[in-house]
Amino acid sequence: MKKDYVPGSNGAFRSWVISLYSFVSNNAVEWDLPVSVVPEFDSMLTEFLALFATVENKRTRTTEQVLTYESYKAEFTTFLRSLVQVHLVRNSQIPYATKIAMNLNPRVGSSERPDIDSEPIIVLTNAARGVIKIKLLVLDMGKRPKIHPNANGAELRFYISAVPTQVQAAKPEASTDSPQEPTPTPTPIPIPTPTPNTAASNKDVFVMDTFFTTRGSFDRKMENYLGKAFVVQGRWVNTTDAEKNGTWSDFFTIIIA
Repeated sequence: MKKDYVPGSNGAFRSWVISLYSFVSNNAVEWDLPVSVVPEFDSMLTEFLALFATVENKRTRTTEQVLTYESYKAEFTTFLRSLVQVHLVRNSQIPYATKIAMNLNPRVGSSERPDIDSEPIIVLTNAARGVIKIKLLVLDMGKRPKIHPNANGAELRFYISAVPTQVQAAKPEASTDSPQEPTPTPTPIPIPTPTPNTAASNKDVFVMDTFFTTRGSFDRKMENYLGKAFVVQGRWVNTTDAEKNGTWSDFFTIIIA
């Protein structure tokens, strides 16, 4: 198994993200990255460095500061993994040597994988207040979580939405001698589809903190999330050949508790 490209220690992680940001910001146009990548990376990096400064001194930091830092670091890591797997490691505009310099450990010389011909099944459970546990299953391969054998991981699109309400739609009855009023039948209003957030994972089981699903917003007011719908869809991805990615799944939904 290859070494994870995301450093484990806080100091190494800080150095890596600063270096990665330098590569991305200096080459965004040449690498044909979406225009939103650099501003979003810049915003999250600025917030991360500010929080890092509060916990760097072990003698003066508080437990609350550490918890806040660790929570934001987890969200920042999710953003970075999505950035790397969706826009960098399989980007043909980036030289292999540059990917190595960014510590991305790209695959080389490996056997070619076939096209991915299925969609992931996404199982959602509430792991803690505001935290969703996500399990990825492969269709027709049992009920145990696993990554598709032809994929490197999965890409997700998700958003938080108010729970759809019900409206009354008329359902005509069969004609009779005495016309009757139509019988109302509840019909759900379609779930709105705003621009979703994105994430990526090379693990078949992971958690997502819904407090941090809105980029640039460090909002920990539970009432803004609890009781709302967490809506997600996914697809299997081949990080070395995007043309072999699977198709997007249906949406899966859970009420945040």
